[in-house]
Amino acid sequence: FVIVPEAVLNNPEITILRKWLIDNNLISQIISLPAGVFLPYTDAKASILILQGFNSKKISKIKYTLIRNDGFTLTQRRRKINGISDLDEYLADKEYNSYYIDVKKIENHKTKGKNDYSFLWFKYFNEVPDGYILLKDIGIKEQKVKNNEYYETVTISKNEFWGIKDAKDFWGDNFISVTSDSNENYKVVKHKWIAYNPSRANVGSFGINLSNKPVAVSPSYVVFEVISKNYLPEYVYLYLKSKEGLKYVKERSSGSVRQLFRFEDLSNIPIPNIDINIQKQIVKKAKNTYNKFKKAYFKLKNEEYFNNKY
Repeated sequence: FVIVPEAVLNNPEITILRKWLIDNNLISQIISLPAGVFLPYTDAKASILILQGFNSKKISKIKYTLIRNDGFTLTQRRRKINGISDLDEYLADKEYNSYYIDVKKIENHKTKGKNDYSFLWFKYFNEVPDGYILLKDIGIKEQKVKNNEYYETVTISKNEFWGIKDAKDFWGDNFISVTSDSNENYKVVKHKWIAYNPSRANVGSFGINLSNKPVAVSPSYVVFEVISKNYLPEYVYLYLKSKEGLKYVKERSSGSVRQLFRFEDLSNIPIPNIDINIQKQIVKKAKNTYNKFKKAYFKLKNEEYFNNKY
């Protein structure tokens, strides 16, 4: 076996290596490890390739095994977690969290019209828990509207509850140096459209435009709208920012230096399939809680603590 960074599984620059492994019948299994398993040295995601000899029996299906919990926290200190881990389960039952993909599907997999021989598991199958539905099945659509109207530039910040912040306020004096001279080539984010930074989605860099005025984001960002009337955009946004939602985002982000999260991978994320009236209750509660926080924060910020004698 050999441990490789996630980029080996999908990087277009080494497609020839993946093709060679398939053509020569050398790979029998891929074990996907969670991001952070090699902390504190690196948080890069990695996988284990199980290889076989040149003269081994012809393989028609490659086995994929998903390890999400190796028995330790995915933090800098890597503390042991009590209980049975996915790794323990796998060692006791080699079929645990395992799936089989036809080699033909890998040979025929294409990105931008070219065979890429991707080894990423989520390109071929989706885990959809009971009571969940894939985002692509509820109806989402990527938007690439050019900013011909020169709408105001905003940025996406994981520290903002609704994600979007005025770029001038965010960058301050550095605004000119970090943005383009003209934002005409930026992407428009209309009312209740969602945008995210594909290289920082794994840390929660999502935003939703709740103002009635369109805004503009970097052309490198992904922008999409929820087109189904049965799902609230705010509900979709809140789920993607939740602990569970980000877990799915992290699993589907790929790359060695930067973890990129593409729209096609977003489309295959499962989301709780609940009645729209319950969605409204969730969104209302989130908005009320956030508004209370804003009022408390404003009061604390403006309190004259040091003008009184104690």
